Amino acid sequence: MIRIDLEKLAEFKGIKHVDYILIYKNTTILVEETSRAKSDDIKKIKSTIQALKQGVLNNYLTEHRLNIGSRIIAIIHTTRRPSTMEYKMIHTVKISTYIVACKREFNQKLNKLLK
Repeated sequence: MIRIDLEKLAEFKGIKHVDYILIYKNTTILVEETSRAKSDDIKKIKSTIQALKQGVLNNYLTEHRLNIGSRIIAIIHTTRRPSTMEYKMIHTVKISTYIVACKREFNQKLNKLLK
């Protein structure tokens, strides 16, 4: 599994983006770490998807001979249980998006998605 920390990439200064992406076989997982899921997190996911498909992230991956694969998934990793409103927010994203509330739940979801 390859982890790319978008916070450390100069290409992403000034662009809304998730904290990091994980690439494993044909799957790319966008991960946003936050204390509470907010509408801004959804904007970050949407912006990162656009960058993956046709923007600076696509160029970065091409330069480093990495492939995003055929499946893109987003995980919002929060420090507390999400509310009903937060679950409703994720339905505005056009890819499978999950909210998980702790490290154990995050690892379980990751393992399930990558099987």
